[in-house]
Amino acid sequence: TGAIGVGALALARDTTLRSASGNIAFGSTVDGAHDLVVNTAGITSFGGAVGAGTALASLQTDAGGSTQVNGGGVTTSGAQTYGDALTYSGAAFLRGDSVTLAQGASGGTDLGLVANHLSVSGGLSGSGVLTLQPFTAGTTIGLAGGTGTLQLSQSLLNQATGFASVVIGRSDGSGNVDAGALTLTSNTTVQSGSGNIEFDTIDGARSLTVNTTGATRFGGNVGGTTRLSSLSTDAPGSTRIDAAFIRTSNGILLSDTVHATGTLVLDATSAGNVTADAAGNEFDGALAIDANRVALSSHNSLTLGGVSLASGGSIATDGVLTIGGNLDQTTPGGDLTLTARGTPTTIAFTDSELASLPRIFNGLTLQEATSVIRQSGGRIATASGSLLNLVAANGGSINLEQANLFNGSVSAVSTSSGDPATRFSGSGTLALNFVRLNSGQLNVGGAGIDADAVKLTADRLSTATGSTIRARLPYNNTLGLETALPALTLVLSPAALDGSAGSKPYGGLPEAERIQVDLGDAIYGGFLTVRPKGGAAGSLAFVSLGGPLTQRPFYDGSGKLTEIQVFYNGEVPQTPQEVGALSAVTAVIEDARRARFDEAVRTENVSSRLRSGVIAEVGAGRPATEGSESIKTPETCSVQAGTLRCAQ
Repeated sequence: TGAIGVGALALARDTTLRSASGNIAFGSTVDGAHDLVVNTAGITSFGGAVGAGTALASLQTDAGGSTQVNGGGVTTSGAQTYGDALTYSGAAFLRGDSVTLAQGASGGTDLGLVANHLSVSGGLSGSGVLTLQPFTAGTTIGLAGGTGTLQLSQSLLNQATGFASVVIGRSDGSGNVDAGALTLTSNTTVQSGSGNIEFDTIDGARSLTVNTTGATRFGGNVGGTTRLSSLSTDAPGSTRIDAAFIRTSNGILLSDTVHATGTLVLDATSAGNVTADAAGNEFDGALAIDANRVALSSHNSLTLGGVSLASGGSIATDGVLTIGGNLDQTTPGGDLTLTARGTPTTIAFTDSELASLPRIFNGLTLQEATSVIRQSGGRIATASGSLLNLVAANGGSINLEQANLFNGSVSAVSTSSGDPATRFSGSGTLALNFVRLNSGQLNVGGAGIDADAVKLTADRLSTATGSTIRARLPYNNTLGLETALPALTLVLSPAALDGSAGSKPYGGLPEAERIQVDLGDAIYGGFLTVRPKGGAAGSLAFVSLGGPLTQRPFYDGSGKLTEIQVFYNGEVPQTPQEVGALSAVTAVIEDARRARFDEAVRTENVSSRLRSGVIAEVGAGRPATEGSESIKTPETCSVQAGTLRCAQ
């Protein structure tokens, strides 16, 4: 019944200490590769580290009394069995091949249970971090019913209370982690150095962090019953998502390479960001996103289902980007960039009215570049003050022709390879990249619109300061108006025509109100057309454009009362017929002038000099020269004295 006090102890052999009811206190360290058994109905306390110098073979306490670990932890090469209730102060780690806590553990801050086999009854509590790890690096973990040597059941996780977070697995481990239907009870990190980590369903309003250089798999839905607070994976490594959705309340961060095998919803609500921007990501099915901001990249072509963003972000693909559902951006000032780096192919013109046009242009056969940013359904709606950037990095077309509503600004750039000066001449096939946009309102901002050919459909059209609508295709006068391919097509909606869109829906005559364009090249300009044809009837709408003073675009409706009037820098654009007629008159005048020269100057070599300004004659009279010879000097002779006559 007496108390036992022990100083620094080095076990020389297997040792048992007993007292019927007295306390047994180890005041300092305990070492030695032997078994230690402590039996008492009183208190067993360890004031120093146990097994820190040389691990004990095993440690066992009986069911009576209690055990206190106050020295930082216990390390054994074999089993640790605590038959009585265990309390710990500060941080404590229990390391051994197996750890059994028959009546639980409580009392301190951080608690680490490091074992290949773990049995806990009676609960675990603490105020810091609970660490559950295998004793050896290669040991597998079965979590919440999954397969593995170290079994960490859902009931074990449920018994842990008070901890700020739970860490499962070893950062230097090589064993796999297999989780069944998991419910998070604390913010949780599941980790392995190089092993694979696989989940079934995951629920619980807590954050989950998954760290491994191996493969992570989400086989079931995440947040299906209760949203997670957040989800993150680290890099390097890979993540396979076979789930239909991942739902959190405050963010999804997938830092490693992602492969989603089917339709997927990444739902972080408007409060959380979605990030999945590794270069090798692949999304096989449609992807829907709900987030504050998004940063997402896909190696293969990407189809977007419903996308709801509070403040924009970026979505990029190395293939084709298809918008198949609604895309909504609600916060002013949020910029959203959609980038497609796919390489287009060549197809016939997709606009029906272009299908019948000749396809020969300066020796080239014209076709259309396939769209790399396209809209198959849904509607795009952006907030006032936002900017939607559309980038076709390798020259494909951009086609967003559903009934969209760009309340903010929009830019659309299709980058073409090759020298712009020679792009539209030569031989072979030229695939023209088109930008086609349809919106109730189009305010061109940012980098502007830049493509070979542009078609814009809107109630209202404007350009922000510094932004321009650039349509690169020059006008070819040899094709004529009826067969020329327009560089810029403006389609005025019924609201623009009947005035319900407001006054000056397509710009005003003052310079500051003009829609800024740059059509064709500096030599030939560009050809523009306005739809609907014959739209001037009953409408007061007109189009006011501004641009370089060195060129004037050609418009097929100039001078026609039935067509909507277009002004360029305050003047009426040229018609090709006008330019052709002026050229013909100039040619007739030049021919007449040359004929008059030839009539007045019959000597061929003088005629050429006369035209070039070397010789000039003034006034009427007999020509100085006749025939084909040069001018002749007078004959010479001996002068008769006192006269002006030749001597006989």
